[in-house]
Amino acid sequence: MSKVITKTIKGGADVKRKKYVNKEVSEDMLGGTFSYIDGKTYIITIDNNTKMRISSLNVEIARVYFVNNNNAQVPVPTGMVMHDDVNNYNLRHFRGEYHISWINSYTLFWHNNVVVRLYNQKQQAVDLGVGFEEYEVE
Repeated sequence: MSKVITKTIKGGADVKRKKYVNKEVSEDMLGGTFSYIDGKTYIITIDNNTKMRISSLNVEIARVYFVNNNNAQVPVPTGMVMHDDVNNYNLRHFRGEYHISWINSYTLFWHNNVVVRLYNQKQQAVDLGVGFEEYEVE
């Protein structure tokens, strides 16, 4: 099934849009990153009148919810399922939105088609102290 998906990232004065055609559910198309810290909202157009939005509630939890063309929140669309890939279960939505955590990875399905995958990236930045500039990675 081919469909055009539009991704929009908003933050401050920045607005970036990217359009691509998803030809295969298994096709790997990295669509950027979502941060729980930077306050930006990640938006994916689902259809002509529905957009999915991801925005942080705090540095640990984000909400995934849906809006219409007037940016009014709407119920979770019929056939939409948020799957916790780490614990292998489907999340229940609360008041029309899913709450997710940076700890797990998730896949959002719509009528069994992948809308978006949210991968946890467990990593640490390494900041070396003065006099300890030499390092190696095995």
